[in-house]
Amino acid sequence: MRKLIKNILPKSIVVGIRKIKLFYYHGFRLLKFYYRDYRRYSQSGFKLSSLQTQENLRSRITFYYHSIEKGLSHPKIRLGFGKRALSALFSALEEYKSSGFDLNDIRFRTGISTIQTYIDFHKGKEVDISDVITRYASLGTFDKELIGGAEEFDREKVLERRETAFNTFSKYRISVRDYADSSVNKEIINEALKLSMNAPSVCNRQSWRVYVISDKAIQDSVLIAQAGLNGFGQNIQSLIMITSDLQSFSGPEERNQAFVDGGIYAMNLLYSLEFVGLASCALNANLKMENEAEIRKVLNIPDNEVIIMFISVGNYPESFKAPKSQRDDYAQITRYF
Repeated sequence: MRKLIKNILPKSIVVGIRKIKLFYYHGFRLLKFYYRDYRRYSQSGFKLSSLQTQENLRSRITFYYHSIEKGLSHPKIRLGFGKRALSALFSALEEYKSSGFDLNDIRFRTGISTIQTYIDFHKGKEVDISDVITRYASLGTFDKELIGGAEEFDREKVLERRETAFNTFSKYRISVRDYADSSVNKEIINEALKLSMNAPSVCNRQSWRVYVISDKAIQDSVLIAQAGLNGFGQNIQSLIMITSDLQSFSGPEERNQAFVDGGIYAMNLLYSLEFVGLASCALNANLKMENEAEIRKVLNIPDNEVIIMFISVGNYPESFKAPKSQRDDYAQITRYF
């Protein structure tokens, strides 16, 4: 009977009926999922929720102390830098402390330590940071262990770790934001790209797509719109953009799978770049709508691809600094059943 009706009705009506059925079965459910996602995120994100939980404050502290760490790792540190980030960091630390949360928490201690490192760096230099020192003192007395800030690295020692066991290789992967003034062989990048294809994906659908940008003018256009590498990025040789193709997925339940698979691939590519001897840094794709539109236009990205992240690539300089980037204890994030 269904076949007979399809043969009798005009094709346009058949297509219309199919669209209505698809919307009723998938579209309406998708809208319900979107609303649930909106409600969950709007009540949880630390810049969206009015009631700040301990985890909100830990993340706020990390967001701002890492900004200071990056400034301390810059090859040409600007004296008195980061006033806005420091002010926001102080506010988060003060709110955390007044809320009665654990002051031995690694995020809180690293925030305190990063400010101490900032103060130590400016000692004896011709810049007034008395406001920072005063506000720091008002927080109280804490362990002076310098677990925050930046540390020095040597190119040869970093490259030696490529041949170590994975537990060492993984532990010491470093994000490098400025690079040596030397070109990168395209074949070495291709070697990393080939290796990264071993990343797992849902049902082996391999939705990821890769854009390797070596043209300096295009790089500049994309990085201006990306707006996350301010003050860094000297001698980038290639900028890699990873996207994920929504055509690979099916049904409302897979609405976020593009980001999951794309993220897994991105991590595998970061490890692969490190393994072949290239320095890299993951750059976020948390873009304003107009900035995303600009990048899509410049790179001619189809609408069915979502942007996952960018990765800057270059050669290691002889010596360099990078943020210490302290990590939580695995036991703190793990639940057993």
